[in-house]
Amino acid sequence: MAGIVHQALAPFTLKGFYLLTWGAALGTNLWQSLSSIEQLKSLSRDQFVSLQSKVAPAYFATSTALTGTLLLTHLYFHPSLLSSPLKSPHWYQLEEGVQAILIATAFVPQLINLLVRPQDSGPSLEKGAAEAKPTALQGLAAALNSVSALALIGLGLAVSM
Repeated sequence: MAGIVHQALAPFTLKGFYLLTWGAALGTNLWQSLSSIEQLKSLSRDQFVSLQSKVAPAYFATSTALTGTLLLTHLYFHPSLLSSPLKSPHWYQLEEGVQAILIATAFVPQLINLLVRPQDSGPSLEKGAAEAKPTALQGLAAALNSVSALALIGLGLAVSM
């Protein structure tokens, strides 16, 4: 009986929280990526820009919070990663260190998007969305989002091996 209760409560442990946070971060990232493609195909340019100006800030804030929480939780589980890089074994040579690099690779692009995105959405709406073309910042945001998604997928593969 105690084993069943322990298994039922497993998601409420810190390790369960780590797994749920990773799943939420990956799911949020993939959903935003795939739904944006469909929105771009289905909506007029002005509708798409208007929708993204509302959705993107919430998405980047959520994604940044999730990946940041994931990184902090990972470092809590593996405090040796915070030790001096001069001590052996070096953190980047450890499996946990590689996982931390993958999480940081997911976190940093989302943080950049969170900080840069507000500068991008205003000019698109002001110019007249019907005649606006994708800007370099929009392309950068999409590329950074892809880097984050690939890093989260890589983390899932690294943890599962």
